[in-house]
Amino acid sequence: MNYSDKNLFANQEMPDGSPFRCSWWYRTEFTPPAGEAKKMEWLNFLGINYRANIWINGQKVADANDVAGTYRSYEFNVSKLLKPGKENALAVEVFAPGKDDLGITWWIGIRRLPTRTWGFGRKSF
Repeated sequence: MNYSDKNLFANQEMPDGSPFRCSWWYRTEFTPPAGEAKKMEWLNFLGINYRANIWINGQKVADANDVAGTYRSYEFNVSKLLKPGKENALAVEVFAPGKDDLGITWWIGIRRLPTRTWGFGRKSF
């Protein structure tokens, strides 16, 4: 990657060959207890960076317009989407901050290579 040192890294377009240009996916499966059918269930993210689409069992919980910001926390009521006693799937598609997004980026490494970091900043449950 070739970033100009004359401009702020975060205000430049991401290069075509950057591995951070695409979205990244996280997926897990879990089984909520069968006796929890009438209980209110929440999905919590304590720090997503930067944008995300979120699904439970193929049903969209939130999209990248709802989930946007630097390490922001989110809470979603997913009670109606869960299948207690059965296997459930959570899928999250995460996007790096774009040129005009107010994100946190930093320099790392001996050669001071710029990176765009995103994903989950803290615990999700």
